[in-house]
Amino acid sequence: MFPTLPGSVTRPAPGYDVRIVDDQNHEITEPNVLGKVAIKLPMPPSFMLTLWGNDEAFIQKYLSDTPGFYTTGDAGIIDE
Repeated sequence: MFPTLPGSVTRPAPGYDVRIVDDQNHEITEPNVLGKVAIKLPMPPSFMLTLWGNDEAFIQKYLSDTPGFYTTGDAGIIDE
């Protein structure tokens, strides 16, 4: 068991390399700096790898903003 914070998603699931990056796609490593949540590619096998019938929309929405990462669209910080 570990302590949790209200609104925190706690720890990432095994197989996911979750990072916080700034608007220039540089990794943020210091705590309490707001950035965007990005997951290092490749994704685990169970992860969705496309939008059904629209591969191009999947690439545009989730992969083109942060090369080498899947961008979730969420904001995030690293807790102390």
